[in-house]
Amino acid sequence: MPLPPGWKPADRRKYRRPADPLPPLTDLPTRSPYPTYAEMLKQAQTLAATSQAGAKTAYETQQKTLTDLASRRAGQQQQIAAALAEVLKGISPQVQGAFDASANSTAAFGKGFSDGMRLATQGSADESNAYLKSIGAPEGQMIPKSQSEQASNVLYGTGGYIPAQSFSQQGAALAGAAAGFPMQAAVQGNQLASAELAKGAEQAQQISDQLLALAAEQPALVQSYLEKLQNARKAQISDAEARAIADYDLAATGCYPGRRKTYPAGGAGAGGTGAGSGGGTLTSNRNPCSSM
Repeated sequence: MPLPPGWKPADRRKYRRPADPLPPLTDLPTRSPYPTYAEMLKQAQTLAATSQAGAKTAYETQQKTLTDLASRRAGQQQQIAAALAEVLKGISPQVQGAFDASANSTAAFGKGFSDGMRLATQGSADESNAYLKSIGAPEGQMIPKSQSEQASNVLYGTGGYIPAQSFSQQGAALAGAAAGFPMQAAVQGNQLASAELAKGAEQAQQISDQLLALAAEQPALVQSYLEKLQNARKAQISDAEARAIADYDLAATGCYPGRRKTYPAGGAGAGGTGAGSGGGTLTSNRNPCSSM
């Protein structure tokens, strides 16, 4: 161990390095100046969340946009279907009305032809009966009036009533089919709306998968930040230890820069005063570190 300046090797046995007084217990730190593992883990989690916040916000915004767009498109499809159904409601009455009008016209025409035939045949029968009566023909040879009525009824049935009934039946069938058009439009609108919602849900699920992938990267990201913080902590501790060892080495050589030093009796520093090898202490104004 080096001696203070001015001391002889023979005085080594007399030298005792004075110890600095220990600080009072109240001045000692109550906790380590370095972050704990829990604190570093929390900081790493915060750093990881912050680094992913931008991407997460972008994904969530895109997902909401796609979902809202799908909802609007589904609503538009339902509105179109509702408008179309309202228009289609008038088709059934129109079809029924058209066929009813045709049936009435056909029946009217048939009745007209039937009446014409009845009058014509009845007139001919009357003339024939008058002639037969004039020549004294028996009653059995007379033309009965029922023949003209029957001929008239046959003509009305084949040319009026039957076609009219056919028109009415066809009109009822077609009108019934047309009555279902509004419901079909509504069903189709719901199907198209469901398709839009399904498409939006599929796109939103793709964004959800990306969010899950982003979340899956977080543990590795946290570990990476944690390792960096731990390495920084180790570097701080190593630096502090190096400074502590350097201070200890300086103290071991008796080097106390920047202040006066009192040495045990037995030698005198350069420029100091005191007794030779006798008792007492020696005080030196010289900086003992200047020669090292």
